[in-house]
Amino acid sequence: MAGTLVAAPPPRQRLHVASRTRRYTPAAGDVVIGTILDRNADGYRVTIGAAEAARLPGLAFAGATKRNKPALAPGALLFGRVAAASRAAEAELTCVEVGESVSWLSGEATYGELVGGNVAPYTVLICNAIARVADMEVAAGVAAVRKLMAQVGRG
Repeated sequence: MAGTLVAAPPPRQRLHVASRTRRYTPAAGDVVIGTILDRNADGYRVTIGAAEAARLPGLAFAGATKRNKPALAPGALLFGRVAAASRAAEAELTCVEVGESVSWLSGEATYGELVGGNVAPYTVLICNAIARVADMEVAAGVAAVRKLMAQVGRG
């Protein structure tokens, strides 16, 4: 693999290769923007820029029930988080924020459908650079990071 060897900050002490690839490898906890491909009985298939489409269960929204869950059309944009990822299976997404009690119906939930605005494709390298800047701002204030991550998703 061609790229640059990058060392993570001291708490993690990991090395990884930063390349200019456009293919995203999902990891649990990543914040992503995806496009709904299709809808089935269990939920949705979402493209997030990875080799395979991700799976989004229909009840993976804050406050969703079997009778009361969002109806997302194919082509809709979604802001979510990777709940589980493995190389052997497709990634699973969620639109539930840990510790958040706001329902998806209110429109105030952190994750969910994105309405309005523009989406532009970026390389994984640029997205990771933006995320590193956000990680450095954690010490300066958690509120600033939440605002930045709400505007920028990896994927």
